[in-house]
Amino acid sequence: MPLRVPDLVGHSITYRIAVGPHRGRKVFTLQTLPTFDEEDWATGCPGNVAGFSLHAGVAVKACQRDKLERLCRYICRPPVSEKRLFLTARGEVGYTLKTPYRDGTR
Repeated sequence: MPLRVPDLVGHSITYRIAVGPHRGRKVFTLQTLPTFDEEDWATGCPGNVAGFSLHAGVAVKACQRDKLERLCRYICRPPVSEKRLFLTARGEVGYTLKTPYRDGTR
């Protein structure tokens, strides 16, 4: 079935795939990062972007072995929890989020 220009425009406006086997599905979207705030950097506040936070102001002395071990264990954690990974009925890899997104995505 041939697509008309209004159909393509409609799909692009609603972030939907216009052609192919995934036609009509919502497109994966990325968000832009907010601008860098010099004031936060000067005060040592952690950076918060898209629900993730980073605080790189951690220091450990060589003689503080327990703190060094704790820091190393934290750094070496995997980026995703293997317990939340699963295979779908179609053989695709799925991941269950810890908390749903505001739009209901799980």
